[in-house]
Amino acid sequence: MEDLKALFDKHRPEAEALPPERLIRPAFRVSVHLREANGFNRLAAQYWDAGPNGAPALSIAQARYSRDRLTRFDELIKATQYAAGLENLATDDVVRLGAQVQRATHLIDELEAAIDFILDDDVHEPADDRLDALHATPEGGSSAATIGQQLLAWLLLATDLQDRLAQLGDFDPALLTEARTLVDALTGAAPPTTAQRAPLTVVRKGLLSLMLAEQAALNRAAHYVWRHHPDLRRLFTSAEARKRRALNRLTKKLAEADSPPQPLPQPTP
Repeated sequence: MEDLKALFDKHRPEAEALPPERLIRPAFRVSVHLREANGFNRLAAQYWDAGPNGAPALSIAQARYSRDRLTRFDELIKATQYAAGLENLATDDVVRLGAQVQRATHLIDELEAAIDFILDDDVHEPADDRLDALHATPEGGSSAATIGQQLLAWLLLATDLQDRLAQLGDFDPALLTEARTLVDALTGAAPPTTAQRAPLTVVRKGLLSLMLAEQAALNRAAHYVWRHHPDLRRLFTSAEARKRRALNRLTKKLAEADSPPQPLPQPTP
C-alpha cells in the first residue's frame, strides 16, 4: 500500500494540472479500464524482449515507445488504482465509519442475546411484543445510518430492561452508554459533500486519463510491431469494446428481423 501511495503522490501533480481538453472520458467503468490496462501491461512486459512463436519483440518499437514509457504505464495503473480506492473510501459511509459500524453490529448481537435470555421466562409481557417486533423487522440495508437505527431500537428496549439486565452476572451496563454514543455517531454522520469529494475525483480523472493515453500509445506500438500477426494484435485491443460491438451488431440484427418488411418501390409510370 505504501508503494501505491508513493506512486499516487508522484503522479498526482501532473494529474491535477491536466487541462480539461486532455481529459479522456472513460468508455467503461473505472474497474474495467484498470483490469484491461493491467492485462496489456503484463503482456507488454512478457513480450518486450521476445515475441511468442518467433514473432518480433515489442522492443523493436522502442524508438517510439520506450521501456521507460512502459514503466510509466505500470506506475499510472497503480496510481489510478490507489486514487479510485481513496474516492471509494470518501463516498462509502460504511467504509469511512468501519470500526464504529463493526462495533455497533457487535453491540446489537450482545443486546439481543441478553434480552432474549431475560425474557425467556414463559411470562408474557409488553416487552415480549417489542422483542418479537424487533425480530420481525427486516434489516433494511447495511448503511451506517441504518445500522445506527437498528442499534437504537435495541438500545431503547434494553434501557427499559436495564435493571433486569444488571442482574445478569456478565452483562456490562457500560454497553448501554457506548451504544448511545454509537447511535449518535452513526445516525448523525453527514455524508461527504460534493466539495469534499471533488479533489479526489479530479485526481482520479486525471490519473485515469494519463493511464489511458499511455495505454493507447502502447497499443499503437503493439499493432505496428505485430501488423502481420493478427492474433497478437487482438491481444492489444479492448475485449470489452469487442463485446459491446458484437452486442450492438446482434441487437441491430434482431431489430431488423422483427421489423415488418419494407414495401417494394413502385415502378415509375
